[in-house]
Amino acid sequence: MNNSDKSTIPYGITESAWQSALENPSRIVTIEVGESRVWLKKITPAEGDFGRRLLTKFSKYLDLPMLSAVHQPGGCEALATEAGRLQQLHAAGINVPRLLWQSDEMILMSDLGRRFTNYLKQHRDNPELKIAAIRQAFKALNNLHGRGQYLSQAFARNITVIENEEGLEIGFIDFEDDPLATMSLENAQARDLLLLVYSLSKYIDNCQQQYQSLVSAQIEPLADDIKLQLKQFVNKFGWLEKLPGKRRFGNGYWRLTMIPAVLRAGTNGHSD
Repeated sequence: MNNSDKSTIPYGITESAWQSALENPSRIVTIEVGESRVWLKKITPAEGDFGRRLLTKFSKYLDLPMLSAVHQPGGCEALATEAGRLQQLHAAGINVPRLLWQSDEMILMSDLGRRFTNYLKQHRDNPELKIAAIRQAFKALNNLHGRGQYLSQAFARNITVIENEEGLEIGFIDFEDDPLATMSLENAQARDLLLLVYSLSKYIDNCQQQYQSLVSAQIEPLADDIKLQLKQFVNKFGWLEKLPGKRRFGNGYWRLTMIPAVLRAGTNGHSD
């Protein structure tokens, strides 16, 4: 599967389509192959570590390891990490892109459908449908965790969806970093839930109570060590709910202030 020669044309892609993808300035390019499509991801420069070092110190000060910054290597290492994680998750039965081809500077992956966030935007005026879809996303995450796995960046933007006769098929993308290089599996799984709860809250203006009940139902059966981490987060960031001007400072600020309230109901039954 590995080939370092850029001139090699993989997976039945036509020469013109391959050349066009290589010349495309975008780092992630979709390529049509017959009636299907594949995704080419190219190498990216490594980012600076100052912000991540600061976040790691902050997480240690708060004794919340799930907030530790995950090393994001960039370059060849990031692509190698993604290729390895895709193979690991696929072997565990998780719906992630299939690794079709890789070189030192590029990887080629199968398509998993549309972005979940676009699906939620399409149905923004249908709260019942949105909550049903979000419930499926949490179910997929619970299945992943139940198989001893974890995500890299568990934001809603990294979830995919395909609509079929059986309902919604949820998938996960973007694995350029590995949280287990920084934290334990339990920390990584708690981090997954926190990031997903936060990022999905952008889409629940007209179904906030249903969303809070759904999150509470997701937290209640979790392992005690994961629930404890979430409870500690609520205890240490509950003051965010009292901040003024929540809407005035934008949606991201408002979502941050509401997260403790969303998580609280599911963690109230857990004692420190």
